[in-house]
Amino acid sequence: IAASHDGSFWVVGENRLRKWGGTNWVANVAAFPWTNISVTTMLETSSGRLLLGTLQNGLLIFDPLTGWSRIDRDNGLPQDWVCSLAEDSEKNLWIGTGGGLALLRERKVTMLSPPDEWQGRPVLSIARAHDDAVWAATEGAGVYRFQQGEWTRFDVQNSFIWSVFEDSEKRIWAGTWGGGLFRLEDGRFVSQTNLIPATDP
Repeated sequence: IAASHDGSFWVVGENRLRKWGGTNWVANVAAFPWTNISVTTMLETSSGRLLLGTLQNGLLIFDPLTGWSRIDRDNGLPQDWVCSLAEDSEKNLWIGTGGGLALLRERKVTMLSPPDEWQGRPVLSIARAHDDAVWAATEGAGVYRFQQGEWTRFDVQNSFIWSVFEDSEKRIWAGTWGGGLFRLEDGRFVSQTNLIPATDP
């Protein structure tokens, strides 16, 4: 069991996570997705998440908005035996394990990557458009657009794109290495042949 900030108690048992209000169950919060796990310690954080330290299965985290997740030796803990938990005044989470002390901080940056991982190519330029889409130019994999959680990849005749830009008329441009200038037209990048020819990249 663990104390909750609302005065009730978190209780894990019978493959369920529930809340006990002192005289009755006030909430049947979630199913417990693991079996044969020994919980060693529990803590509710200031953000409302519930942390469960285990004997051999690392740290289990219940977020009321996103559900369950887990941190163990495969993704950061020194050992899977979690002995103690504490939250400091800066909302950092300290995790005592059988293999040492770990510090868990809220991530300030979200890492974004398309399903093909940019085809292993570097991202050379980014631009944010008027519609909140983020455009990314790559050296060898064309142009990507990230909008409303979805990725779209655009082929460009010369896939070595060194710059991407939205102009004042909300048109998207892509500058290439040695292949000229392209503009997004009807869902594809078209070479702008009406420009003055240039031999330099």
